[in-house]
Amino acid sequence: MPNCQSLKDIPGLGPKRLRDLNAAGIYQPADLLHILPQANSSDPSQWQAGDKIQCTATVLKLVVQFIRRKGAMITVTLQHEQGVLKARFFNALYLKKQIQEGQCYRWTGTLDKKRGDTLVMPRFQKLDGDNDHQSHDYPQCPPGISQQMLAQWI
Repeated sequence: MPNCQSLKDIPGLGPKRLRDLNAAGIYQPADLLHILPQANSSDPSQWQAGDKIQCTATVLKLVVQFIRRKGAMITVTLQHEQGVLKARFFNALYLKKQIQEGQCYRWTGTLDKKRGDTLVMPRFQKLDGDNDHQSHDYPQCPPGISQQMLAQWI
């Protein structure tokens, strides 16, 4: 692994991305480590409607419903540390093969309290021994920078 004294030394970080990072107040490689978390992973009792949250949860149940004139809806019931949460996907039947009951995933999405504690169209990553590195919270990305880029640079 190369020793990076400046952001210019980081492989894969070009001039445009360097400008984006500088615009966000990131000037040194160490600054990448001090970016605030993207999602609220604190106590679920403190979650409010509209909060972007992140939690680790196990899939209890997956239900597919077909809604007339609207298509398919997948509702996933999740068990996290302090309760039950739901994740809802629209017109995404391919997820039926990707989400498995009994498996643990990292879930990130916006909380909708109108429909109970529900994440609508969240992102998720399967957690297991092979992808242990994916179980960490990733920092919030400045505009123009994806989380994958930031994780690669760090």
